[in-house]
Amino acid sequence: MISQQLIRQEVRDWSKEVLETDKPVCPYAKKTWENNRVDVILSKCLHWTDLVDITKNFPTDKDVIIYCDTNMDLDMFTFDSRIAMLNAFVNSENLWVMGFHQQHDEKVVVDQEHFEPHFDESYNMVFMQKLDELNKASETLEKIGYYKDWDVKDFQDILKRRSKK
Repeated sequence: MISQQLIRQEVRDWSKEVLETDKPVCPYAKKTWENNRVDVILSKCLHWTDLVDITKNFPTDKDVIIYCDTNMDLDMFTFDSRIAMLNAFVNSENLWVMGFHQQHDEKVVVDQEHFEPHFDESYNMVFMQKLDELNKASETLEKIGYYKDWDVKDFQDILKRRSKK
C-alpha cells in the first residue's frame, strides 16, 4: 500500500531521473526540490475535495503541490474534465493546475523508460502552481530558446495558459 512517505520518495526520485536530467524537462525542478518548495500530497478521497481545499489555502512556503490520486477507476476523460473545471475556478486566484493521467500519451520531451517505480500501484498526478510565477518562468525559458524543439500544439498550450491571468 502506498503511504504519504513512499509516494513522496517515489515522486522525488522520478523528478531526479526524469525531469532533472542532462537536458532537463523542467529546468526549475531540481532547485525547487532543493529549496524545499515542493509538497507531495497523497489523495484521501475520490472526488478531490482535499485538493479543492488546497486551492483555497495554497501554502505560501511552496511553489508546487503534486497531488497523487490512486483512484485508477477515474477515466482519462473525467480526469481531464476535472483539471479543466479546476482551472476555470482557480485561475482567477492566481493558480494553475495540470495533470498527468496514466492513459495520457507521453510527451515527446519526457523520456521515462529507464525509471523504475518503487511499487506496483499506479497513480495520476496533479500539479498546482502559482500562475504568475509559472508564466514568468516559461517566458524566461522561451527567451533562451527552451521551447524550440517542442511540439507546436504543446507550445501553443503554454501561450494560451499565459493569457489566463
